[in-house]
Amino acid sequence: MKKLFLFFVSTLAAGMIFFIGNESVSAEELGTDEIITNVTTVGGVTIEEIIVPNEINEEWEKENGWEDSHSVEEMTSELITSSPFQSATPKPGITTYGASAPLFTYWDVKNGSYSFSGSFKANNALYTNKAIKGATQYKATITNTGSTKVGFEARDRLKVYKSSTLLVSATTHLKVNMSSASNSFYLKFYPINGAGSVKGTISKN
Repeated sequence: MKKLFLFFVSTLAAGMIFFIGNESVSAEELGTDEIITNVTTVGGVTIEEIIVPNEINEEWEKENGWEDSHSVEEMTSELITSSPFQSATPKPGITTYGASAPLFTYWDVKNGSYSFSGSFKANNALYTNKAIKGATQYKATITNTGSTKVGFEARDRLKVYKSSTLLVSATTHLKVNMSSASNSFYLKFYPINGAGSVKGTISKN
């Protein structure tokens, strides 16, 4: 199993991004035995992203104890599908671009993992309805269940801690490290090449 390590450390105040690594790969060139790992640090929040090809993802999760995140009691999420400027009553799970990102609405991972799934049109962006808190270390599994690439951000209302792309042929795993259990983050998904769909789970690591 070939592993490609791409390390990124960004300094918000200085506005600089440093790259360290001896081998790089385009997201479009991800092979069936290649794993991409990159680390970003923004505002004191460190996120390690691990992109695993779907062909070997089940094996990788077993080897790394990642499947434990799926055994925690989950909260099923729902999706609102409306135009980006249409008002809608928020429901648990993911909202469209027309609804605001979560504000003072939280899911504490001490109560179990947070599970979500949904699809969106080409002009929509989606947010988890609740921000995640309750721990200093989290793990998330995100799967692109559509046929086109999907952009995503791990963020709060002021900072984007991680911005990346969900590939169709791979599963994205995140390890999130925060300085305090009272700090929170949520996920935002947005189209790159048209409509798409995602599913995932966030839990305490």
